[in-house]
Formats: sequence, C-alpha cells, structure tokens
Amino acid sequence: MGRGDSMTIDDLAATTGVSSRSIRYYQTRGLLPPPRVKGRQGFYGQKHVERLNLITELAEEGLNLQAIGWLIGGASRVDSEELRRLKRAVLDGWVSDEPVAISAKDLAKALAGGTWDEGTAARAAELGLLEEMEDGEQWKILLPSVLAAGGELADMGLPPERMLDVLETIREHVTPIAAAYVQVFDEAVLAPWDARGRPEGEWTAIREAVDRIRPLAGEALLAVFRQVMTDVITDLMAGTDEDGSGDTT
Repeated sequence: MGRGDSMTIDDLAATTGVSSRSIRYYQTRGLLPPPRVKGRQGFYGQKHVERLNLITELAEEGLNLQAIGWLIGGASRVDSEELRRLKRAVLDGWVSDEPVAISAKDLAKALAGGTWDEGTAARAAELGLLEEMEDGEQWKILLPSVLAAGGELADMGLPPERMLDVLETIREHVTPIAAAYVQVFDEAVLAPWDARGRPEGEWTAIREAVDRIRPLAGEALLAVFRQVMTDVITDLMAGTDEDGSGDTT
C-alpha cells in the first residue's frame, strides 16, 4: 500500500477506512486538499490521511458535515492539529461537568427513591441530562451537578418529573441566550476572520478570543440571573402579603 505522496484513492480509502466515494465528496466540499496529479492519476499523502482521520474524529464526536465544513472548510493549508485546537476552543470548553457513569439502581438512589421509570429516563435523555450506555445496565450522567440538585429536591419531596419540568424550562430560555452570544461573537470575530480568508497567522488570536468570551458569557448570565431571582422572590413575598398570609406589620 502506497505511502508518502504515492497513494491512489483506493490506497487512501483502505488506509483510513473512508470510502473512495466519500473522499471524492469531501474534495468537492473543500474539506480535503486536492491530490498531487501526475498524468491523469491523482496521488495522496500523509496530509490527506490526517485530514480524513480528523473528519472521522469530528463526526464521531457528533458534529454534522455542515459543522465540520465550517471548521475545516477552506483550511487546506492548516495542519490537522491546529484545527483540533480550534475545535477544542470553540466547542469543548463550555461544559464544566465531567460525565460520570452510574447504574440504574444507583440512579434511583440518587433521586431518593423517586419514580424513575423508562419514560422519565427517556425524557431526561432528551433534555441532555443523561444517556443510556451500550450495556443497557448503566447510564452516563452528562450533567452531574443538575442530577445532584435533583436529588436534593427529591429529598424535599419533589418528584423527578417536576425536576425535569424545571430543566426543560431552563433549556428553553437558555437556548436563545446562547444563540445571542454566538451571533455577537460571529459578527465581531468569526465573520470578519472568514471574510479575510482565515489568515494562518490569526488562528491563535481566534482561539484566544474564544477563551476570553467564555467566562464573560457565563458571568454575565449568572449576574442577570441573580438579579432576576431577587426580583422574582420579592414579587412572591409581596404577593403572599397581599393574600393576607404574610406579615403585614
């Protein structure tokens, strides 16, 4: 099997496990550098192997082809490790909870013996709280801190279904907030960078910009949440007093 810059497309497919048809498709999408052409034959090398391995890696991590295309499209001169660093900066730094595995039995215990049937588990999975592992006997908790909060609420008598209601509400309202941050970041940083053709010398600056906006986004959201929480609690207390069940003196 060929190496260096002497691999045919069939050699490349056998080396990477990516079909020849997919390789050609990635080339048309600009995801893969063109081969070295000699006569009428195209030849591929190690840079093509690395790029195909990266595409496969990103797909296995859940990115669709459109997202992969944004990340690596038009970046044929940039090595795969640089692209991995950008991917980690853009996508991997937002989740602070480290996923943990737990058995179904221990999951029920974590929720203080609350009702945790298949329907509840399926809903929790849809909300991104957990996912069932391949062995069918364990769950991967994607947001351990949220599950821990649910356990505390269960100790107070709140059923898991009500906890999931709250989680669903949080996700519904946080989604447009996240979209607003991304839009602003795109307008200020990513779109101008794309318009300049993603100069090679600016990749580090883009990663640093992502690192700067991450804590700013979280801190601003938390500050506003605390302010609004105070207002809501105050309104609740005022409403209780108006009903005659609070202290009006």
